[in-house]
Amino acid sequence: MNICIYGYGVEGKSTEKFLKKHFPDLVSHIFDTALAEFATFEPEKYDLIFVSPGVDRKKRKKEFWPKCTSQIEYFF
Repeated sequence: MNICIYGYGVEGKSTEKFLKKHFPDLVSHIFDTALAEFATFEPEKYDLIFVSPGVDRKKRKKEFWPKCTSQIEYFF
C-alpha cells in the first residue's frame, strides 16, 4: 500500500511517527509545498493520503478526495 502524508507540520509528523511505529514495513511519502525536498505530489500513485488539517480542501482535486483521510477519521 502506498501512503502519502500531505502536510508535514505537527500532525503530519505525528502521523509519520504513528505509521512507522505500528507498520514498520510500510513506506510512506511526504508532500508539503513549504519544504522543497517534499514538494513533489503525484496523488495517482497513492492508495491513501493523510491530509493535515491546515491544508485547504479547495486545493485538492475532487477526483482524489476518496483517497483522502486524516488522523481523526483514521482514529474513528
